[in-house]
Amino acid sequence: MSVDEALSNVIRHAYDNARDQPIDIELDWTEPPDGVRIGIRDRGRCVGPERIRPPARDELQPGGLGLHIMTECMDRIEYSPAEGGGTVLTMVKRLEQARGRS
Repeated sequence: MSVDEALSNVIRHAYDNARDQPIDIELDWTEPPDGVRIGIRDRGRCVGPERIRPPARDELQPGGLGLHIMTECMDRIEYSPAEGGGTVLTMVKRLEQARGRS
């Protein structure tokens, strides 16, 4: 669900709804040792990480839940400007914690 929301945000915000632009996705099962790291890189408009924040619960509305869903589902989320333009989103989920929620 978090990856789907992240990709939707890239298309909507970084690429102004263009669906023919590149998005790189990388999975790393070794970092952290008990989880998975997901990296998503776009080459679109870069938004400073300081401007990206989940909305307060009283500000939630349809069409604005992506970041809220990602922060609730993942253990760590980081944004950084990508070398050469765009943004890199890194999400980490510890698998032991995920199994405990099932």
